[in-house]
Amino acid sequence: MFMQFDDMKHLMKRGFMHVGFTEENADIMSENLAIAEARGMYSHGFIMAARYMEFVTDGPAHANPEILVLKDNPSSCLIDGGIGLGGIVVKKAVEIAVEKARKTGSATVLITNTYHYGCGANYVEQAANAGMVAYLYGNNGGIAAPFGGVDRFLGTNPYSYAAPAGKYGNFVLDMATTETAMGKIFAAAQDGREIPPGLGLDRNGNPTTNAKDVLDGGALKVFGGHKGYGISFMTVVSGGVLSGANYHRNDIRIMADEGLPSAGFFLQVTDIDKFVGIKEFHHRMESMIDDLKTVKPAPGFKQVYYPGEIENLRLADSIKNGVNISDATYQAFKDYMKKQGMEF
Repeated sequence: MFMQFDDMKHLMKRGFMHVGFTEENADIMSENLAIAEARGMYSHGFIMAARYMEFVTDGPAHANPEILVLKDNPSSCLIDGGIGLGGIVVKKAVEIAVEKARKTGSATVLITNTYHYGCGANYVEQAANAGMVAYLYGNNGGIAAPFGGVDRFLGTNPYSYAAPAGKYGNFVLDMATTETAMGKIFAAAQDGREIPPGLGLDRNGNPTTNAKDVLDGGALKVFGGHKGYGISFMTVVSGGVLSGANYHRNDIRIMADEGLPSAGFFLQVTDIDKFVGIKEFHHRMESMIDDLKTVKPAPGFKQVYYPGEIENLRLADSIKNGVNISDATYQAFKDYMKKQGMEF
């Protein structure tokens, strides 16, 4: 199903408003999902729209949460997300962090009582566009095996980072600490596709290319062996242990069909103007990437990209030329919205 970017975003926004989101919150959610889809991060794009709405219509999530600051200090705070969707809550957290960092140089915001936040790139880029360097860690439920084990213990535990890069836009790193995002496993199962080798295990700990094996009691694999395992564990410490959220594999809930939320997120932003200054920072980033572009490509590669560049190019192309949604994903959205009484 081919769609223009604005049409895709508008359709999702209509859906969110139809099930009770304010126009502002519906715009936040649809923008987040549309940009993720346009970046090529389809596991966090259009496929999640109906699922997020189900969090509200069929679960305990609040479409329009009351976001509370539980602890507040000049350079930090702890936020209660009011059982709201992460896309709404984390956007607010970035706004708070940026405001604090402008005064203190750096700010840390921890977030509890909220659900899955979607594409982390969108939030760290929000901070980068404000002249900040930003980190975001997510601590979510036990669906990945630790290095050396086969049982579910860790989440996909995403790690996102962004910094402005002058003429190159923003340098954005957004990745799961597993070999793939769980959303891609869901998408493969929905479309009836196999997954590449090396991504997941079945319930007995055997490697599998069947997405349904992973979903049916299997597990994802952490990326990078023991090193990726260490980074994934770090996100649990920062997002779960430090925030006061749950951190035990059986108690972390990030999806509304699992019950009330219990995961935690960690956000840190740094004001570049408090250090080398934004103009000099842009110059230095451009100089570094200019130099990167002189690196000779390896066999099979046309050029060396900086992290996030491919997604930036894909985003620009998708906004101009549109995106292709899988027929199964579009039909699932359509079926759900018809069930809610929305006309197409």
